[in-house]
Amino acid sequence: MSEFENLEILGVGRRRGGRFGKVLIAGAGKIEGDVECDELSIPGSGKIEEGCVLVHGPLSCYGRGSGGGGG
Repeated sequence: MSEFENLEILGVGRRRGGRFGKVLIAGAGKIEGDVECDELSIPGSGKIEEGCVLVHGPLSCYGRGSGGGGG
């Protein structure tokens, strides 16, 4: 169990980056900035804008995931 809060984007949404336990993007979600997490799952369409991604554990993408440079 992580000491960090989880981030879920269900449907359409946009959030700022940060440090999270589990990240789930189910639908069409964007995260702006760097993301560090224990798990990342994208069963939808996810995009990391202007940041880097660091995943310490499982990474799964059943849909479409993309990232932009800048971080």
